Amino acid sequence: MSVRRSPRRASSASRPELTPIVTQLDAPLTIGLISDTHIFARGDRWVADPVVALFHRYRVGLIAHLGDVTSWRVLDQLGEIAPVLAVRGNNDLDDMAELPLRRELLIGPHRILMVHGHGGASAFAVASGAVSGYDCVLFGHSHKPLIEHKDGTLLVNPGSPSDRLFNPHFGLGILHVGVERIEAEVFVFLRPEELNRVEPEG
Repeated sequence: MSVRRSPRRASSASRPELTPIVTQLDAPLTIGLISDTHIFARGDRWVADPVVALFHRYRVGLIAHLGDVTSWRVLDQLGEIAPVLAVRGNNDLDDMAELPLRRELLIGPHRILMVHGHGGASAFAVASGAVSGYDCVLFGHSHKPLIEHKDGTLLVNPGSPSDRLFNPHFGLGILHVGVERIEAEVFVFLRPEELNRVEPEG
């Protein structure tokens, strides 16, 4: 996995921290999508076993954490499944602030943007305002699972597997990045054990 800084875009010239860090990967690739874990270093919670098991069943080659990680041990736990790339959320403070605000994934012919989604009128507004030039925008912040298309760009929010906030369900996602197209699955659940019934197609 090679990581390099992208050239600065004109839109981010006044705010260089918004220039995405670019990672180039090969297609096809299955990506586990997770966000807003809100698991703190001094707490006794971990990413639930059924979440880990689902990522194993899908044989994800990468995990994208879309912010509000709040503890490095979350990324360490996920990193035992597959390599992890994460962006900074509004609750990623202190040493978690080392995470970048944006990442750009170049996978085969596809350009994918990772953002948390804070700092605007809504997470969806932030994500939909960033679609130009991207095939897919991955975001979190609202804890609301969502798959939509805007101006030909796929927008995906996996929700949160551990903090529903004001939403009726927890959520988790899978992104299938093929050579020709990108497809997303988002799983909503009330209890993590419900994920044990989810099996990859084929």
